[in-house]
Amino acid sequence: MPKPNLKGYETLEIVGNGAGSVVYKARDLATGQICAIKHVTRTTIRGIEKARREVRSGSRRLGKYARLNYRGYFEQIKNEYRVLRSLESNTPSPHIVRVNGLHTIRHFLRRHGYDLVMEHVDGASLRDKPDYPMHDLIRFYHEAATGLAYLHAHRILHTDMKPHHIFITRDGHAKLIDFGLARFFSEPSGRVQGTAEFMAPEQAKGLPLDPRTDVYGLGATMYWVFTGQMNRPALSGVTGGDGFTVGYAGRADSVRDKNPKCPPPLEDLILQSCERRPGKRPATMHEVIRRLNLIT
Repeated sequence: MPKPNLKGYETLEIVGNGAGSVVYKARDLATGQICAIKHVTRTTIRGIEKARREVRSGSRRLGKYARLNYRGYFEQIKNEYRVLRSLESNTPSPHIVRVNGLHTIRHFLRRHGYDLVMEHVDGASLRDKPDYPMHDLIRFYHEAATGLAYLHAHRILHTDMKPHHIFITRDGHAKLIDFGLARFFSEPSGRVQGTAEFMAPEQAKGLPLDPRTDVYGLGATMYWVFTGQMNRPALSGVTGGDGFTVGYAGRADSVRDKNPKCPPPLEDLILQSCERRPGKRPATMHEVIRRLNLIT
């Protein structure tokens, strides 16, 4: 797959990939600093969707849809830059990835893709390495909640919380990544997008969102982290395009039945965060943080 050819940067190696993107470790030749380049082009989108079709049965139609819908991936990377750039004038959060610049790639005057230059986060996501000691996992929960509280204070929702998007750095701290679906409080919900297993019911139904939507996403994420299993999802299946089937499975199963080491107050917080009705969840991320502070 072609590497970024961004003037002023030396591309070093692939460090990850996502929906339609490949992330490279790179060096800023002017400063010598290590950074990351999220590379999104028509070529990368086609390559990623081809690989997905080869390993996932029954996904040909959805793969074709995603491959042809490259504009959606372009909009996501532009949105990620827009949202993170809006935070530049504020004191940065150590739990939010930083962004440096967005560069348009053109072939014969035709827009071919984008390179998003951002902070290089050296570590692994909770999806790839969830087996930390209990006290570390509780601290990661707290740090992720702190990052989301920072976003909410700036009237931004992440809307795509999942284990993939919580990176644990080599020095042992949580950092939130991937803001392609993030939005400001004032913006309408738009088309339904997200990850079915971690998506709040109101998001699946295209209803207005608020900080309790991220409370749900983080709660469903931590349910998976502490149990190794999915919370009963808000979505029971994908019917194609934007069509999600919304299920009403009730409250999530016990966390302690699957992980007896989980403290009871932590189980209560996770299960309440995963409530189907927003009014039954903690009202704010600060309430989540307050309750995590009481867990020892």
